[in-house]
Amino acid sequence: MARPRSRTQKQDEQLFDRFKKYIDNTTIPIIAEFAYKNDITRQYLYDNKMFSTLLEKCIAKKMANLEIGGLTGKLNPSIVKFSLMQLGWSNNGQETEGNTTPIINITLKGTTDGKADQ
Repeated sequence: MARPRSRTQKQDEQLFDRFKKYIDNTTIPIIAEFAYKNDITRQYLYDNKMFSTLLEKCIAKKMANLEIGGLTGKLNPSIVKFSLMQLGWSNNGQETEGNTTPIINITLKGTTDGKADQ
């Protein structure tokens, strides 16, 4: 049995307009922040098909601006990485625990032990 609606259609239309304005006027829009400021749950937005395109727009803008901020050094790389991973991005295992600096072995041509022939 579905939960009864706690908001009217008119209230949802007003919320839609506020959400659109929030996305347009916020550099890195955060769904949880919008929901909190409007006294609703994030789940309410996800459950209501009316907001599906705005949710996609919000997430796309957030990802783009996080990536730009990370690439330009304007945002903290750790926070950018965390936020993007929360949005489904993955690290692909390029870092190993406790070893963030790659080890490169170089062997000079004509040697087997890394020392040049003299």
